[in-house]
Amino acid sequence: MLFRLFRLPLLLGLAFLAGIVYERDRVAQECLDKADLLSDILCE
Repeated sequence: MLFRLFRLPLLLGLAFLAGIVYERDRVAQECLDKADLLSDILCE
């Protein structure tokens, strides 16, 4: 019973962290694709 209380917040937290990692990777990939003069400043 106690496991059920922690399972939902744990899974939601893991999904949230996975979304953050995915979004950061997508933004980093966009910055690499748009490599121009300002990419050093904008993509830090």
